[in-house]
Amino acid sequence: MIRGFRNVAFVIGFVGIVSQVGQTAWAQLNPFGFTRQGVVGGVSVDAEGVVQSASQIDRSGALTRLREVVRQTPGEMNQPAELRMVSLAGIQQELKKAVENGVEISEDIRYLAGLQRVDHVFVYPEQNDIVIAGPAEGWIVREDASVVGVVSGRPVLQLEDLLVALRCVPGARQQAITVSIEPTPEGQQAVNRLLSQLVTGPGFSPNRVEPAIRKAFGPQLVKLTTVPPDSRMAQTLVAADYQMKRLAMNLESSPIGGLPSYMEMIRDVGSYGGTQPRWWIASKYDAILHSEDQLAWQLTGSGIQAMTEEQFVSSAGIRSAADRQNKQAQKWADLFTTKYDELSQHISAFGELRNVMDLNVVATIIR
Repeated sequence: MIRGFRNVAFVIGFVGIVSQVGQTAWAQLNPFGFTRQGVVGGVSVDAEGVVQSASQIDRSGALTRLREVVRQTPGEMNQPAELRMVSLAGIQQELKKAVENGVEISEDIRYLAGLQRVDHVFVYPEQNDIVIAGPAEGWIVREDASVVGVVSGRPVLQLEDLLVALRCVPGARQQAITVSIEPTPEGQQAVNRLLSQLVTGPGFSPNRVEPAIRKAFGPQLVKLTTVPPDSRMAQTLVAADYQMKRLAMNLESSPIGGLPSYMEMIRDVGSYGGTQPRWWIASKYDAILHSEDQLAWQLTGSGIQAMTEEQFVSSAGIRSAADRQNKQAQKWADLFTTKYDELSQHISAFGELRNVMDLNVVATIIR
């Protein structure tokens, strides 16, 4: 169990600033001048929760709006740093000014000084401050409207996600933060029928069945727990899960080498037998280290692992756990985990997800 800095009065003040600005997650954040894009990692989530790949028009519109508020990276922030320190006390002061004066916060605050990850947390009781630290660099806006590092191409951490993570900690202690994109029972039945008719082996082409799979799935249900559904964090969770499933089912080509789709992997061996694989992304750190006085913490490891399980699908389209392992599905999950860092440079939703996981761990330590 992670123990936080409950004896540091600063934490109460920092979270209290966030609480001053409204009831819903977006109402809390909008006074600070956050841009409501509706696009995270190249995936659009509309007001009705319908998930689709962002079209060129969607991306261009979001990019234009984003460019209106994202100016050139401040000079000192534009230089790469192996360990950049970000003071939460300093952020607290800036947020307080924004609330009191009705002004927007600067981009260096909004994008947490260009942090790429958080791998250290330091607490300074005598200064009433907590500092988060990690590798950082300048940032630019990419074609898919993602704000990414100039050098690495990976998404930068965002203050909005940190604020939501801090507010989610009490709820997350009761129920984990999760997202699930599931077919309706009718859609599951249609996919079940389609897969039962597939004949894999020489000559099998996943590309030829892709339109049929897409049609069979139809509209899907998005289920979120603990995280506010109207928050950027929720969009990030949905975007990453959505993109992973598209890659697995050959609905989208992998942008990197060495990661075939699951459908391509079963071309010669087959895999269907009344069951279907399910994949999800879980947080996994090698260790979360802390000093004896618990004033210094370090997160180690990639923070990400793809998981899978096999599920039976009934004639009514209802899923239940199957008591057996799908070796090809596990192989795809392992490949996905291995390639995750490289994928994050091309599909920003995956980099955004790792950032969100880092910030949720940090928030748990702090609170």
